[in-house]
Amino acid sequence: MRTLQTVARSILRPSQWLIPPRPPGTLTILAYHLVGGGTSSPVDLEPQEFESHLATISEVTCALSWREGRQVLDDPRREAYKRPAVCVTFDDAYDNFRTRALPLLEVHQVPVLLYVPVGFILGEPAADPLAGAEHLGALTVDDLRELSSHPLIRIGAHSWTHRDLRRVSATDLSRELEDARDQLEQWTGKEVEDFCYPRALWDAALESRVRDTYATATIGGGRSNDSTTDLLRLQRVSIRRGTEHLAPLLRSPLCIEEALADWFRRRRRTAQ
Repeated sequence: MRTLQTVARSILRPSQWLIPPRPPGTLTILAYHLVGGGTSSPVDLEPQEFESHLATISEVTCALSWREGRQVLDDPRREAYKRPAVCVTFDDAYDNFRTRALPLLEVHQVPVLLYVPVGFILGEPAADPLAGAEHLGALTVDDLRELSSHPLIRIGAHSWTHRDLRRVSATDLSRELEDARDQLEQWTGKEVEDFCYPRALWDAALESRVRDTYATATIGGGRSNDSTTDLLRLQRVSIRRGTEHLAPLLRSPLCIEEALADWFRRRRRTAQ
């Protein structure tokens, strides 16, 4: 049975064309999860669809590295970008990223920030990020070491267990934030500054701890970011299967579908 949110998404999707263009000096962050994983998850894109997205991104945007994306927000000369600025992120560190997504990213030379849940890499069952994707393995530690040296890839933290961090003890939260960062730095030999809240769930107390540990953090929301955006509250657009109208989304300051999803998330947070 289709959920209310799914029905609302399908109704709102065509109206993305009606949103006016976003101004210069803004940055849209896209969130991907799986490519060709063979699951029923709405965030599992077919390879042909993902490649079509990358072609569109290359055609209508400046696809930037994470460092370059931050410069768009910080640098007063950011208006020099002739096309909308975009950063691509991937969540969860499935081996599927290495085998299916990365070859296409290399063809189109699109940089990516990969958010890694440490427990999933270590094979801890409770850390499996996506329901229905249990048959898909995680990247290995050796994979991460190799990927961290790839010119297109930056590694970020996605907690240790990928659970709702608002509901963990202070001791467990240290593991989810500081220990996860330290473990990734030990594996890759590089500083890890960037964090992604699992399932975009956060509150003020959790945010305070994240601010003490990381330089950037991504949440939900679906809007583009500008010079007024808090780097610890960067908004992202989660890309789902069937996102046919990517070009107008990339040119717009708001993704209607993701804004709706964020509204549902905020309602759940309030109810909890």
